Amino acid sequence: MNASINTMANTELIKQLTELADRNPENLYELSLQAVSNHPEYHEKLKDAQRRLQLAKVRELMDDYQIKLAYRVTVRNLIKELEDK
Repeated sequence: MNASINTMANTELIKQLTELADRNPENLYELSLQAVSNHPEYHEKLKDAQRRLQLAKVRELMDDYQIKLAYRVTVRNLIKELEDK
């Protein structure tokens, strides 16, 4: 029973994240963190990705547009990881 609850929760999370990645809103970072707020392992993954991207910006390795695209790819990778479970 617990496995089916997890599967349903993951399905809903996949749906939310896919919708966000497809819409690609300006505040994708905040909305995606909100979507995974009940999943600490994914929440930390997204926060870590954002920290790394901000560091790349500070070091002038990436501009804002590239960071936004890279974060969107991170969200898509998380979706793939959830689908593979």
